[in-house]
Amino acid sequence: MPRIPKPMTKRRLTNITTHYLSQRTTTRGHLRRLLMNRVRKSIEHHGGDETEMAGWVDSVLDSMVQQGLLNDTAWAESRLNGLMRRGLSERAIRANLRAKLVPAELIDRLLKDAEPDPVQSAVLFARKRRIGPFREHGREASRDKDLGKLARGGFPFDIVRTVLDMDPDEALDLAIRGLYGA
Repeated sequence: MPRIPKPMTKRRLTNITTHYLSQRTTTRGHLRRLLMNRVRKSIEHHGGDETEMAGWVDSVLDSMVQQGLLNDTAWAESRLNGLMRRGLSERAIRANLRAKLVPAELIDRLLKDAEPDPVQSAVLFARKRRIGPFREHGREASRDKDLGKLARGGFPFDIVRTVLDMDPDEALDLAIRGLYGA
C-alpha cells in the first residue's frame, strides 16, 4: 500500500531541506525540483495551492543560500574537478552539470577557468576503460572499438586519433599528470 505523504507546511519544507542538506550537497535547482515533487504529492492527497507552496520552497531555498548551506558555485566546482579527474569530455561534463540544473553561464565560466586539456581527458578516459594505449593485448585489432568508445565519450575525432596513436609510456605520464597534477 503506497504511503500517504504528510500535509505540506513551510516548517516541514524547512525540515526536509535541512535533513537533505545534512546528508549531501546539491544545487539550488536540483533541490527545488525535489521539493516541488514533494509539494505536488502532498497536494494530490491533501489539496492546497501549488503557487503558495512554490513560494515557500523559494523562501526556504533563499534562507539556505543565505546561511551558506546551499552554494551552486562551490558544488559545481567540486563536481567539475571530479568529472575532470574521471576523464570525461567537456561535452559530457557540460551534460552532467546541466542534469543537476547548474546554470549554463556558471558552467561556461567554470569550464573557461578550469581549461580542461581534451587530450589529457581522453587519456584518462582511455586509462579508466583500459583501451587504446592502456590495452594489454590486441591494441591494433581493437582500434575501431576503442575509437567508438572514445567518440561516444564525447571526444572529437582528432583527439581520439591522437590518443590511440600515443605510446603507452607517454599516455601513462599524461594520465599521472592529470590525476595528481605532477
